[in-house]
Amino acid sequence: MKIKAYKRRPEQVSQDQSKEEEDKEEEVKLEGVFGPGQLEEMVQDVDYLVVAAALTPSTRHMSFDV
Repeated sequence: MKIKAYKRRPEQVSQDQSKEEEDKEEEVKLEGVFGPGQLEEMVQDVDYLVVAAALTPSTRHMSFDV
């Protein structure tokens, strides 16, 4: 299974989180952390998309047209 992540501030991914992903089974792999402006690139080859976001004024009308 390949996993892609989206963060508002992708540069804040800690080295510990990256190391934990390397230690997991080979079946699960974090392919990358994408940031603002990279959403289309991230979702172009996904089979499933899971969105987990706090309800805030900036996420209230969030929608995806992929």
